[in-house]
Amino acid sequence: VQSNHRMKYISLLSYASCRTSNGASSSSENDEIEKTNDIMEQILDSIRSERDFLKNISLFLTGIEFPSIAAGLLHYLQGFLLNNKVLYELEVVHFVLLDEIASKHCGLHIRLFKMLCGLYDRQSKFLQPAEIIIEKQRSIIDRFVHLLSVGFALPVIEKLNKMFQEGQIDVSLVRYFAVDVLDIIEPPYSEEFIETFLPIVLNQEIFDKITMIKVPAADQFIEDATSKIVKWNEKREMPTPSKSELHLNGVR
Repeated sequence: VQSNHRMKYISLLSYASCRTSNGASSSSENDEIEKTNDIMEQILDSIRSERDFLKNISLFLTGIEFPSIAAGLLHYLQGFLLNNKVLYELEVVHFVLLDEIASKHCGLHIRLFKMLCGLYDRQSKFLQPAEIIIEKQRSIIDRFVHLLSVGFALPVIEKLNKMFQEGQIDVSLVRYFAVDVLDIIEPPYSEEFIETFLPIVLNQEIFDKITMIKVPAADQFIEDATSKIVKWNEKREMPTPSKSELHLNGVR
């Protein structure tokens, strides 16, 4: 964007993202527009330099509170980390920002999920030792787990399951993912969640005997899920009472 147009675009974006029709006072809206405008200016100045970018985590975390800035940062991180010409190192600050975006803005979950999928696939395309690739992929698995924890569960589990079935992920990473998920979930579970996650826990290649001993949460999940499935099946098989039966039971 040309420098002489930048202020105009920032002002328009700030106005569009803060203007409401719910009867909010003009002064409060103007304050929010001014604050958004100011933070957006600071962030744009900061991301010009990778060195400054890594130093200004507090500024970015403040900006992520605003949907328009969060969406812009996600777009920037996607272009930065998925650059086809340069392999940028994955830094802790990148993961912190991605996790914060996931926590604050459910409307960005799909875009973030697609970015993480691309970021995971990208790691195996460069000539690096296998242990380094797996370590980087493990860091991205952590982001998948966080995304699951804030409500984007089924697409994440389906993706990991598909990658495993197609041989695109090491079994140790699937196990790492599943154990982390078991650590953060608790009943009640939806039918869709059980149908998607239970096959992973039941897979003896992923959860071998040693893992089952080390992770008692796996047995507990299997027990809870199995009990739930039995109840669902019993409910489905329960015959619907006829009108005459309802009448005899006093239901009119």
